[in-house]
Amino acid sequence: MVSCNLYGAEIAQNLSNSKFFEDFYNTIESKNKARILPAIEGIDTIECMDDGAMVDANSNTARYSILMRIKYYKAK
Repeated sequence: MVSCNLYGAEIAQNLSNSKFFEDFYNTIESKNKARILPAIEGIDTIECMDDGAMVDANSNTARYSILMRIKYYKAK
């Protein structure tokens, strides 16, 4: 997942961006453990492979990325 967010000298905005990814990671992890998965045929698990990071920034915006993996099962 890639997100483009406001970014700049405002520390509160930058912390909010980081908090979003922390909350997203925790939500995906807890829903995966509870087997609450997206309505995608054959999905077995969905997980975050990292906790998200800023990959690019300029004076007004930054791009953040979180690597995710979805495992599927194949019906016999």
